[in-house]
Amino acid sequence: METKKKTTTKKKTTSTTKKKAPSKKKTPVQNQEKEKRVVQEKVLEEKEIKKEEVSIHKITLKNFVLLLFKLIIIFVMFYFIFTSIFGILRVRSEVMSPSIRDGDLLIYYRLDREFHHGDAVVAKVNGKRYIMRIAAIPGDFVEIDEEENKLLINGAPEEHIVYYKTVKDEKSEIMYPFRLDNHEYFLINDYRTFTDDSRRFGAVKDTDILGKVIGKLQTRNI
Repeated sequence: METKKKTTTKKKTTSTTKKKAPSKKKTPVQNQEKEKRVVQEKVLEEKEIKKEEVSIHKITLKNFVLLLFKLIIIFVMFYFIFTSIFGILRVRSEVMSPSIRDGDLLIYYRLDREFHHGDAVVAKVNGKRYIMRIAAIPGDFVEIDEEENKLLINGAPEEHIVYYKTVKDEKSEIMYPFRLDNHEYFLINDYRTFTDDSRRFGAVKDTDILGKVIGKLQTRNI
């Protein structure tokens, strides 16, 4: 009986022991295929990265071209506005004191061609831009009263407020009184001591008046 028990226990132990599965070794062909797959995946990743870089480059180039195009359009618009509609002039003297001073930045409007007594205008005479005031318009008679040192328009003192005495230009050959023809204007400085105006170079044609002053920016203390 004891021998039978021993044999049964031996059978149980042998049956309970697990059999180890033999380890499968990869063949050289399988290793090569794996390496190929790894290389292909890397190549695909590099291609994707290159595509992304190219697309980003295209986007940035496109944005740059669009920005440059917008800047060109803005520049052309500003150039058109300030050569055909508005103009800017920085005052470099005190000829229009006290209303306009040295250093002021003036904005003038080119399209308003109806000029009246007292309008401050920018005119181009002998290739130089001047800021002056319209004292007389076409059809007016202009005269300077040397005793009272006043400018007379049609025999009466000008309506614009004058802070200084009006004198003739000693170097000018203009004979007073005289009448302005069509399209002619008599332009004069507010600071009448300076005679670099119509008292020196005569009447100014309306085609030489660039525009009417509509705004002033004080920049002399900036």
